Amino acid sequence: AICEPFLALAMTLTGASQGAGDTARPMWVMIVTMWLVRLPPAWYFGLHLGYGAAAAWWAMSLSVVVQGLLMAAVWRTGQWREARV
Repeated sequence: AICEPFLALAMTLTGASQGAGDTARPMWVMIVTMWLVRLPPAWYFGLHLGYGAAAAWWAMSLSVVVQGLLMAAVWRTGQWREARV
C-alpha cells in the first residue's frame, strides 16, 4: 500500500509524457527500473540467498518507488514540452 502512490505517479506521468509525444524518456525510465532495480535484486536475493517470493515483492516495491521518483524528475525538466509529434 505504501508503494501505490508511487505507482500512480509513474503511470500518470508516463501516460502524460507519451500523450505529449515524448515516448523515449518514459521508455528509458522503465528499462532502468526493470533491468537494474527490479530484476537483479529479485534474482539475487530470491534465488541465491533463499528469500524466495518475498524478495521478488520487495524488489518490485523498490522499483515502483524508483520509477515514480524518476518519472517525477523527468517530468519536472519540462523537456516533454519540446517533443514533436
